[in-house]
Amino acid sequence: MTEQLDQAILKGDVATYDKLLADDYISIGQLGTSSTKAQVLENIKSGKVKFEAIDESDMKVRVYGDTALVNYTANIKGHFGDTDISGQWRVVRVWVKRKGQWQTVSFQATRVAPQP
Repeated sequence: MTEQLDQAILKGDVATYDKLLADDYISIGQLGTSSTKAQVLENIKSGKVKFEAIDESDMKVRVYGDTALVNYTANIKGHFGDTDISGQWRVVRVWVKRKGQWQTVSFQATRVAPQP
């Protein structure tokens, strides 16, 4: 499902995001800002957020009943408005299974500090 979200944002596919984000979704994005589902969808529709490449690695998934935590590293190339957000990020995404369907309820990305 995380890979579906990656492919959707690369293509600007709002419908997939709408389906996979819960109505009570909250994200803390690459610039430290908090966004609701409606704000994320609008950022994709308007082209404010634009990703050219996303490469995930070190993915770990832990499932606790109807909740799953997904931690991974993402190497991205992209922009949020005029700000270049390209680089390596550590990501945590929380998924919840409701009415038989998994949806993400939370996301946070933190930039990986350059190694000396």
